[in-house]
Amino acid sequence: MSQNKAPLWPTDEEQGMIKEFLLLPLVLTVFERDTEVIGNNVKTKAPYVEAIALAMDRVTLNLAGLKKEFRLRGIKVFDGVRTEHGIRCSYLCRGYENQFDLMWTYVKAEVELRMKHYLGTHLEVYLSHKTKLK
Repeated sequence: MSQNKAPLWPTDEEQGMIKEFLLLPLVLTVFERDTEVIGNNVKTKAPYVEAIALAMDRVTLNLAGLKKEFRLRGIKVFDGVRTEHGIRCSYLCRGYENQFDLMWTYVKAEVELRMKHYLGTHLEVYLSHKTKLK
């Protein structure tokens, strides 16, 4: 038996990938909704809509990369189901079946962080800009 064989259960890295796979579609949904709201309520909407469109392109590329990586690693993630408490998905990892749950409070905070990241307004950018203003 080879010692280089991947374990049946997901590694910590793979669990992070599954979490990301659940969160990124939600980021896209929020971006789509916000684009619609901005389009209907802002006079000069083009800069905002373009920034969100670029962010959505980056999210979509990352989702495609996750799907490719899942195929390479023998992982199949089934669509997340919204529950009263959060999001749950089932996954198959090299024959190992399990579920993954994220609570709504966690989802909201994590989606917001990712939105800031993809829009280029994550904390490091804000802090460095704030320091320069002093």
